[in-house]
Amino acid sequence: PPVEDITGRVLSGLGAVGYKSGAPEVERALAFLEAQRAPNGVWWGRWLVNYLAGTASIVSGVAAVHAKRETLPPWFAPAVQWLLDHQNDDGGFGETPLSYADASQAGRGPSMPPLTAIVLTALLDARAYENAQQRPAVERAVAYLLGTQDPDGFWPNNGWLQVMLPPDQFYEYLGERMCRPLEALALARQGDAAGA
Repeated sequence: PPVEDITGRVLSGLGAVGYKSGAPEVERALAFLEAQRAPNGVWWGRWLVNYLAGTASIVSGVAAVHAKRETLPPWFAPAVQWLLDHQNDDGGFGETPLSYADASQAGRGPSMPPLTAIVLTALLDARAYENAQQRPAVERAVAYLLGTQDPDGFWPNNGWLQVMLPPDQFYEYLGERMCRPLEALALARQGDAAGA
């Protein structure tokens, strides 16, 4: 069945090959996402734990298919704000599987480099639509990732998990700690070089 986080990633792909708002495929995906918003106004993660990752995937996807700020759905800015509101004091982001059983735990948990990288990527993808809180949050997330890099060049997982069958089965995919932070930092550096 269709799921929210995959729909967000597909929108990112569609945006990369030129699809924009107004295309029937994009509009159907946006209608699906609007209908699937959780009561807390954001989206759960079917394949990644959990609301932070799911919402970040959707923010990235929606940003990829909207050429103009004026065409964004009304729920886009609140979704970005929700991400910003759940940044930990150390600059990272974290969430545990507890959020599947208890929505009050959404976006709460110790900072995890792979998850921080996913949220950082979403904030960078949404930078054309940023609010006053976004740039400081991005800088803090970048500092967190730089500060947690291990001597081998990778990052610790810090308990972050992939989802097999929520809310019961999870697993650790070590590749996430290797590639996600590096990709997010490269995107941040690219944005700095472009003057964004």
